[in-house]
Amino acid sequence: MVYDMIDNVAAAASSIGREMRSAKSCVSDAAGAVLPAPLVKMGSFCGKNNARDFARSVRYRVVWQAPDYVETIVKKKADSEEEVRVKIPVLLPHRILAYVFDELGLHISTDALSKYWKHCKRYCPWASDPSFDGTHIPVTLYGDTARYGQGYDQSKVTGCFLSLVLWRPKSTRMSQWLLWSLETELSLGWKSHNPLYLAVVQSLNAAFDGLTPDNRPLGRKFAVTQIKGDWEYHYQTWRLKRWWKTRWCCWRCDAENHHQARHPITDFSDDPSWEQTQLSHNRFVIEGIGQNHVCPLLGLRGFHFAMICHCSLHNVNLGLAQDANGSMFLVENGYFGDPSANSLHKLLVVAFRDFKTFQRQKGVWKPEKHGAHMAHKGYNGRIIAMWLGDCMERASYHRTTNDRDFGQWLHERHQNEGKPWPDDDDIRFAPICAAMIL
Repeated sequence: MVYDMIDNVAAAASSIGREMRSAKSCVSDAAGAVLPAPLVKMGSFCGKNNARDFARSVRYRVVWQAPDYVETIVKKKADSEEEVRVKIPVLLPHRILAYVFDELGLHISTDALSKYWKHCKRYCPWASDPSFDGTHIPVTLYGDTARYGQGYDQSKVTGCFLSLVLWRPKSTRMSQWLLWSLETELSLGWKSHNPLYLAVVQSLNAAFDGLTPDNRPLGRKFAVTQIKGDWEYHYQTWRLKRWWKTRWCCWRCDAENHHQARHPITDFSDDPSWEQTQLSHNRFVIEGIGQNHVCPLLGLRGFHFAMICHCSLHNVNLGLAQDANGSMFLVENGYFGDPSANSLHKLLVVAFRDFKTFQRQKGVWKPEKHGAHMAHKGYNGRIIAMWLGDCMERASYHRTTNDRDFGQWLHERHQNEGKPWPDDDDIRFAPICAAMIL
């Protein structure tokens, strides 16, 4: 029974709290009957710290290995400019990979590996490198920051993780292995991170040839094919010259965030001008990143800048899925003014004004910028989705009010010229309306 509880928690089929309550019930119902010692121990705790008590009650199948320690430079104190050298624990990738494949018996099928490399060879420019012979197991590096604590007692930590592209366990938490972490308040950015990345790169470059750094065989070859993170992580890691607060705001092309842009980021046409300005790998290295103290990840075997992945959470789930399917539909169809007589920038300003009216009425969060620049993240994205849902509901009923900008131009055009609302002949309206309202 105890092993079933461990399996349920590992597979995310149940929570630790639920299993601890179940154990407590079993012990109380047993009325003195003989039970497994771990189960009795599990049911004896008070329940104030279930995660700790669960770990104390059961024995996980873990082979403990002390991490390697890498020297780097950090601030002496969070509010100090004084620097000190410290040793940070780093769990090197080759040790993790050897453990999960050799000790735990993880297996990636030859068929899955073949399909993956066939796809990459066809669509990914970096896969044309002859050193990728189709036998490497693809690996992902992922970095992010997180806050912990409550109220004013909060801290921020930066972490670097390793995962396998072709392995998806039932619990996502089981697929991410921490390589190193560092308190953000003590970090000096690249100055603190680069020595840690260097140790990781040395480990992965050896694993590329199926070896450990001391030339012992790993039994398999591994290659990094994805480097994931949000904008903040990539900006700090690569020291990007092109980022969200600059005029040229994309590291992949010459898209511009400027009212006089040659290749505006608001060009959503079928053939946008920025699509023809995509950077080459060499141009990215020369123009896109800082030339001093470059990130050691640049030295990964087979590295190509196309391996750097945009964050799908921010760009798709909280960005394109809402802006492209909701906001831009409304803007292009005249719900915030005549699209043939007004610039996209002006229509977005009107849309933002309508959003501010909505948030005042509902008493919810308000952003500092407008239109395409509204930031989507977690709670913020849900509020913008609420506004879009409200707009689509109004559009479905052709309802306008004097205190909102939404639909005013369409309403006046219908009253004065008798022209129908755009949803009458647009097949996209119904599914977009349903998606935004739901």
